[in-house]
Amino acid sequence: MAPSPVNTRRWPRKPVDLQVLVVLRDGESKVFVPGRLTEISKGGLALCAGINLQPGDPLEVELPAPYSRVKGTIRSRDGYCFGVEFLTSLSTAARPASRNLALFQQRHEAYLREGEEEINRLQKEIAAMRRAALLAEEMKKP
Repeated sequence: MAPSPVNTRRWPRKPVDLQVLVVLRDGESKVFVPGRLTEISKGGLALCAGINLQPGDPLEVELPAPYSRVKGTIRSRDGYCFGVEFLTSLSTAARPASRNLALFQQRHEAYLREGEEEINRLQKEIAAMRRAALLAEEMKKP
């Protein structure tokens, strides 16, 4: 088994699952393509969309309201999944879009934590129900 590659990322990525629009410019016109955001960090994001872009291509990603649009560059591609580097990092506090994205990231992390807590609660409830079912079976035996 090969050793896992060393993580050289500057910022940790956070998993997300969010529908976004990828904005492509062709001269004066814009094309909006639906996509799915899968990861985000202060320096970039990962998304999947049915578009044919190559590393180095510019794009914008429009996040749901009340957030905004971020500009980036394709850095990697695997089929229709792309690694995008922001033109400015989310830690640039002077930009309203950066603050909005940071707020989005905080809210999404809270949403994920709530989901994990609900899953844990349900797993405990299922385990208790299984124990009760086993006890009921034991009580039926002569």
